[in-house]
Amino acid sequence: MHYLSQPHKIQFELSNVCNALCSHCNRNTINWTILKEMLDKDEHVDITNLPMKNIDEVGSPQYLTKEVFTNALSGADSVKEIYFCGTIDDPLMHPNFLDMVSLLKEKQIRTIIHTNASLRTPEYFKKLASVLRGKVQFSIDGLQETNHLYRRGSNWNKIMENAKAFIAAGGHAQWQYIEFPWNEKDTQAAKELAIAMGFKSFKYRRDRSGTPSPGKYEENINFSKRIASLSWKEYVSKLEQQQIGKDIECFSQEDGMYFIGYDAKVWPCCFLHNAKWNSAGKYEEAQLRYSKNYGDDWNSLLSHSFEEIVNHKFYTEDLTDSWNSTTHGTGGKDRIIRCTQTCSKKSKCAVPIGNFKVDVLN
Repeated sequence: MHYLSQPHKIQFELSNVCNALCSHCNRNTINWTILKEMLDKDEHVDITNLPMKNIDEVGSPQYLTKEVFTNALSGADSVKEIYFCGTIDDPLMHPNFLDMVSLLKEKQIRTIIHTNASLRTPEYFKKLASVLRGKVQFSIDGLQETNHLYRRGSNWNKIMENAKAFIAAGGHAQWQYIEFPWNEKDTQAAKELAIAMGFKSFKYRRDRSGTPSPGKYEENINFSKRIASLSWKEYVSKLEQQQIGKDIECFSQEDGMYFIGYDAKVWPCCFLHNAKWNSAGKYEEAQLRYSKNYGDDWNSLLSHSFEEIVNHKFYTEDLTDSWNSTTHGTGGKDRIIRCTQTCSKKSKCAVPIGNFKVDVLN
């Protein structure tokens, strides 16, 4: 069975670049060396001073080219919505972003943009409002005293200036708010501010990633070491015992969506792409499943058209067949480890992406 022959949506990650250092982002990690030094000195550690850094694998800046972007669109006539919300980028960091948004407006494709809004200028946001057919989701997790605790490196005054400029220019703005223990007291006040500023809606939910707790740092360090020390066979065996399940409920298929990363590769969802940033994904071992059966560039828009990739054997047969497998391996019909981790019925990680509540404001 074909995974998805007529997609309705594409989610783009335009680069590996972001201006923020959010605590739970895949591009960032706790700086364990500095943390251990702090704990050895009995220093108090909480969300306000948790040492963070980019993971080494992010590397130097890379941007999805306009040629790759247009390649994807030329073979996706059924697509009605584009989402700019990658795993490790802020889309507004892309130097040609306004041109891309303008092209989508010409094609009458609805566009949803996710941004921390602490970048660019009010003038830029005014231009964005004029070329956008869709909405901007402003990811603001708190008020002036709390937003930056998770959104590291963000500037409250800059965010407010940009949001006001975008709304004043006629832009459709949505405030997205994630509740943490340190900002849950601000939720109602943030909603009231959103109303006063002219946001169209207020979208919110509780944090799902787990709150950093000083008492668990040593436990987390030991857990990471244990995962890294397991062989591929040992790790898969442990996973299968815990959560293999027989059924995969693929939220991305149900949503009619593909994901395209900054490296120009087409995946069914962001989870198969971001395995490279996730230590529990055993990325190098998992990649053998693809390279052994399909080569290295089978899903790359640098080598193939979007239509060719969508009609590759992986999408026409192997992916959906693999969901019926009860073993993980390197065969084309073996279960993909990230599918089990994220969409197995027994998996605690199973999402859908939603679980947000949305209050319409204006």
